[in-house]
Amino acid sequence: MSAPVPPVAVDVSDAYVLVITPANILLYERASGKLLSALDANIDPGANNAERAAFPRFAAISPDESYVAVTGDDKGVRVWRPTDMRYGAEVLHERLPKRAGTMRWAPCQLENGDSSYEVVLADKFGDIWSFPVDPSKACGAPPAAQAAKNEADEEDDESAVPRLGHVSMVTAVDFLGQGVPSMIVTADRDEHIRISRWGTQRLGYVIEQYLLGTRGAVGALAVLSPETGARAALGVDGEAIISADGGEGLRLWSQQDGMYSLHSSLALDRETLAATVVVDADVERRRERAANNMAFRGTFDPEVPAEKRQKRAGDGDSALTIRSEGHVVIITKVIPHMVNGRDWLVFTLDGANAFFTIALDELRGGRDSPVAKESIRVHGVGAPVLDVAVKGSSVWVVCDDRPAFGSGVAPLQRFEWTEDGAGLERAQISGDLAALGEPAGVLPEVTIPEAEKNELTAAPCTPRAIGSEATISKLCFYTPITTWPKPPTPEGDGPHAGFFLSQRSEQVAKDMAQRFRAGKRAAGRAKNQAKILEQYGQDASS
Repeated sequence: MSAPVPPVAVDVSDAYVLVITPANILLYERASGKLLSALDANIDPGANNAERAAFPRFAAISPDESYVAVTGDDKGVRVWRPTDMRYGAEVLHERLPKRAGTMRWAPCQLENGDSSYEVVLADKFGDIWSFPVDPSKACGAPPAAQAAKNEADEEDDESAVPRLGHVSMVTAVDFLGQGVPSMIVTADRDEHIRISRWGTQRLGYVIEQYLLGTRGAVGALAVLSPETGARAALGVDGEAIISADGGEGLRLWSQQDGMYSLHSSLALDRETLAATVVVDADVERRRERAANNMAFRGTFDPEVPAEKRQKRAGDGDSALTIRSEGHVVIITKVIPHMVNGRDWLVFTLDGANAFFTIALDELRGGRDSPVAKESIRVHGVGAPVLDVAVKGSSVWVVCDDRPAFGSGVAPLQRFEWTEDGAGLERAQISGDLAALGEPAGVLPEVTIPEAEKNELTAAPCTPRAIGSEATISKLCFYTPITTWPKPPTPEGDGPHAGFFLSQRSEQVAKDMAQRFRAGKRAAGRAKNQAKILEQYGQDASS
């Protein structure tokens, strides 16, 4: 059996639509839907083919539409001109020490004084990297031998220095200031939001301020312009910052006397959001273990194996099914958008089969209880949403259409705001984009050689790659719900702490805390042993 590889990311500009899958990089003309460029990629990041990108996960078009950036599990970032997208024609090709977790474009000033753009990435280790694009220094893809040498010498390369770093995984990045940003705002899974200097010198190591009080992983950030804040009557001066509080709420930070402080917070109705989350965090962890287990050669089964379904019973007589964390609610993206004079927030949850909109003016004042259910507008797509892009009056959505998630659902969908700006309606997609948006069952069947059925390979197919069902079933797309949530603290100190903690039972909280502490202790012991061996040699272990 074969199945198509689902698209994992989308970005849209006035002229282009950029869609990537783990095995394709596809650029379309937005107006006509014509396919302009199509690059094959390796599904397996360990494949011996350094000339291709491997498992691309993030894609972004520069604000002036001059460049297209892609990064993925091969730890490389590649930048092309949209008019010349082919391997060997990159205007920038760099490697990171760790895989990227988020990517943004920002205006910058080159050493010669010219204005340009730079790619800013946060890796899984917590470091922020920036790579200015100098069009006068176009470079092709480095040879495989040179790429291997670069990887081996990364720690000794003085030029490969991060601009700033967190002690935890960075989940979101945004910028303050017009033109070349004066400040960079970064957030991580440990509830930290940091404002650091940036400017032409990228002084990210100078920390200006921490924004404290968040109760969950800050999975999304958005900066509001002064005009947006005034139009929505938020009562803020200058630029404001919106941050996500786990999956429970949104916070608005405004500037007073040169410092940012909490202006208002909004508790979202958890029941409304949780009803849309269809991806189980525990199942996804097992899926990732199956993908990393080289001895595993079959199709991943989401059901818990029978021998693992038994669990110790309190009375010793009855058998309980293994406990699953189930459906975790966490916000992964927040996009401010203005339609017909009114401002909205478009936001997504990891593993939800819908995206959401809420009026920005709901953040005018603080709330001690959840916002009314009808204030959150749910836009179902029929399968877990993997990415959303907003441009003009359109919202573009890519979703997971694998058989276990959204079979028969279009993997690329477009929604248009209604004339009164009060809602969204599904819209048609034209040209070659329409073929990309067809449900999986419409795509042609491709015969996968028997020798490749259980390998991480994909057969190229227009408009997207098709691979064996065993391969497709082990692809992992839901990192936030499996790694970002942390155990709740016993005492709350946030404005909605009581509301947040009431959603979890005491026993679940204790189980999470115990498992979290055990993992930290094990990691600490391993790190200490490695340091001892490094300093004193093997004899120290005895």
